[in-house]
Amino acid sequence: MTPVRRNLGLVALSVVASAALGGCQTASIDDFAPQPGVQNTGAYPDLNVRRQAETAQLTGSEADQKIAELEAAQKTVAAQGGGGQTTNAEQFRQAQRNQRKTLEEIESE
Repeated sequence: MTPVRRNLGLVALSVVASAALGGCQTASIDDFAPQPGVQNTGAYPDLNVRRQAETAQLTGSEADQKIAELEAAQKTVAAQGGGGQTTNAEQFRQAQRNQRKTLEEIESE
């Protein structure tokens, strides 16, 4: 076999092989090239879909109004004498009372 015939045979073999493999292609160029716009692929989590906000954000004036409402509620509670902070001793005594009460309920069963 001469070198020219061998080279011609290799070229022919490569052309036939690439044509045969090209016929087995199942994917299209659309599978690889990004498409414009958002696509729902059905997979979770779908990173292609923009997340929707659950609620609208407060505007500056709405935030100021809510802060004023909270401050008014704090002042009302403080004026009624409620909402004060307890001392550690008071909390300890309350815990002891609750513990005794719970222990009595358990022993009475």
